[in-house]
Amino acid sequence: MKAVAARTETTQAKARDIFGSEVKMYSHYTDLLSKSDVKAVMICLPHDLTLKASIVAVKAKKHVWIEPPFDVGNEGFDRLVQETALNDKVFHHNLELHYLPVIDRLLKVTSNKRFGKIKLVKMSLNLPATRQYPKGYVFEMGSWYIDLIEVFINAKPENIQLIPECIAKDASVRKGIVVINYHSTSKAEWYFNFNSNINQSLYLEIVGSRGEAFANLTDGVYRYRYEYDHWENDIADCSRPVYGFVGMRESLDMFVSSILGPGISCTGIDTYKNIQYILSELYQLERELMRS
Repeated sequence: MKAVAARTETTQAKARDIFGSEVKMYSHYTDLLSKSDVKAVMICLPHDLTLKASIVAVKAKKHVWIEPPFDVGNEGFDRLVQETALNDKVFHHNLELHYLPVIDRLLKVTSNKRFGKIKLVKMSLNLPATRQYPKGYVFEMGSWYIDLIEVFINAKPENIQLIPECIAKDASVRKGIVVINYHSTSKAEWYFNFNSNINQSLYLEIVGSRGEAFANLTDGVYRYRYEYDHWENDIADCSRPVYGFVGMRESLDMFVSSILGPGISCTGIDTYKNIQYILSELYQLERELMRS
């Protein structure tokens, strides 16, 4: 870690505590990006700033790691797509769940002909009510979970619904379901609860025409079966200790190996293009609910 860009002295002091007193400090990210000895950057900003900073970083010929989500402005996103196409540097979204070992195992299970055609991908996320969540948190969290749906259902959606079950006093959606219907017979459902009385949990269920699978993404425990076979149980846990959230270490490893070779990021700009439409629709649906 060579440098950090942060606007306030408070944030800069926190960065020194984490990375040491020798790290260089800049008050604006453009100053940091102008330095030739900086080869790769990690962009962790509010979503309305991430897109602009990412375009500047790509034009500065840096390897880029970004923390989603992007702002939903299509014009700016299209520009970023064009800039990355002209650049031979790594562009990596931190969609860390994508890199979980258990996801790799489930991809192998569901790609088996015995599993049949995927009919339903269902995700369930519970977050404790004791935390504070900002308005628009459904969209904020959507990137990571919509991406996993796209991993298993690679198709254009027909329509998207946001069904609220609990709306807080500040008009924010605290509990509900995001339903994604596809032109095929496939469907995805994301159940979220930011008002849970239990600890954080994350589950994934996949139903095929001749098989089914279920996984606890937090600890990597999963089970599956084909047709009328008995359930097969196994575990594919992530690297420990966990940095921030499960899959973060794997995502970091992929970013570094993509820079050094021969790894190739599985969550580059093309991956985000696939989920951008769904996220844009989700953003509008959530805003309409908060205004009503």
